[in-house]
Order: sequence, then structure tokens, then C-alpha cells
Amino acid sequence: MKYVPVILIALLATACAPAGDVSGGSAPAIDPNRTIVATVDGEPIYEEMMTFYRIARFGEGEGTPEQNEQVINDITQLYAMVGEAKRQGLDKDPDVSMKIQMQTMSMLAQSVMQKHNEDNAITEETVQAAYESGSSSKEYKARHILVKKESEALAVLTELEAGGDFSTLAEENSTGPSAPRGGDLGWFPAAQMVKPFGDALPGIEPGTYGKTPVQTKFGWHVIFVEETRKAEFEQVAAKLRKQLATDQVNEYLESVKSKAQIVNKL
Repeated sequence: MKYVPVILIALLATACAPAGDVSGGSAPAIDPNRTIVATVDGEPIYEEMMTFYRIARFGEGEGTPEQNEQVINDITQLYAMVGEAKRQGLDKDPDVSMKIQMQTMSMLAQSVMQKHNEDNAITEETVQAAYESGSSSKEYKARHILVKKESEALAVLTELEAGGDFSTLAEENSTGPSAPRGGDLGWFPAAQMVKPFGDALPGIEPGTYGKTPVQTKFGWHVIFVEETRKAEFEQVAAKLRKQLATDQVNEYLESVKSKAQIVNKL
């Protein structure tokens, strides 16, 4: 038997729990309108379960004879194991019951999230609109002067305010690898930089430097934004789509939670 993912086993164990055992030992009811592909201890395994398992295991399609045989072997083994576990009373074990409950809750949560995402699919129009209006499609051409201490950064700002040349001051003072280039960082999106640096960029007008030093894990930065431009749509479309999807998930999670009556007693 090939490896079967643990999560899939747990899902199928929950989905195909023998009806007779659940009801206390009575004979399982047979649905005459459904096709039975096998039985285990009299418990019917319907064609829908075989199809579900085959798709989960091998993907969409009718399945080859070898795949279908493997599916039947796997499912009948799984039913037999579930029956044995119940005969040993493991379904009454508190730890096992809690794990089954958590698996069920997880599957329901995933299903409602998947349905929401399918009902609210991110379209190309949505991505295009985000590109047109969002700052994430902007690129910056900037220079910086990196020093170790805030006092050093403030001293650089004083020299700039007195008319000092940014490139020259970068060559003389910056500890970063761009110092020989006058602090030139080239073109880049804000998200490419460490967060405090990237967050500061939108607040600096092109052709000017930031009046406040920016601290990052590398030290203190004095930033000069030379120009900005809009990146090509193809360059940022995938990233925008991913960000929109993430935002949609987070917003839905917050929306669902806000509607629930939650009482935290810790």
C-alpha cells in the first residue's frame, strides 16, 4: 500500500464512520439508490466515497484500473481499521474524541473559507484597479547615507541643511556598500527594503531628503528620493494578486469573528 497522508486518513475516518457502530451496533442502512463498490463487516462503501478518495489521491479523471484497485484496497483497509478502533473503544477516548472534533472543525473552517474565496474570486479587473491606485506599484530611485548612531545621522542632516551635496556626504560618511556610488540604490519597490526604510519612502517628496533619520537593524539612514515611477503591470501583477488574496482572507476572518459572541474567560 502506498503512503496515505495522515490528514486524509483522519478526514475519511470521520466521513466514513460505520453507521452501525455509531448507532450502537444496529445493522447499517443500505441506500438502494446508490452504487456500492465494497462492504466491510456489512458496512457499505459507496461509489461517491471511492471517487472522492481517488481524486484526493490521484487527481481529477476516471482513474486507471490500477489506481481504482489501489483506492478500493486503501478504503477497505481504512474501514477495517476504523471498525477495529471502535471495537477497542478508542472512539470513546477523550483524547481521540478531541482530535476528531478538531479535525472536523478544521475541515469546516477550510471549507467555508474556500467557498468565500470562490464566491469572491480575485479578478484581473481587481488586480488592475489595485495597480492603478496602489502604492505597491510604485518604484523609487533613491540614495541613502547609513551611519551607526542617530547623532551621526543628525549631523549629516545639519550639513545637508547647510547646502551639502548628498552624494558627496554619502561617499564621506556612509558605512553601506553603496557609499562609493554616492549612496545610490537604483530603482526598487518599497517592499524590497527593510520595513522601516520602505515605510518612510512614501513620505519623502521626489527631489528631497527625509528630515528625520530612519532606524533599521542596519543602523540609521538619511534617505534621498530622486524620482518615482510606476512599475510595469506584468512586474507586480502576481504580487498584487497574492496581496489581495491575503487581505481578503484576513478581512473575512475578522468579519466572521466580529459577528460571533465571544466570551473569553481566561
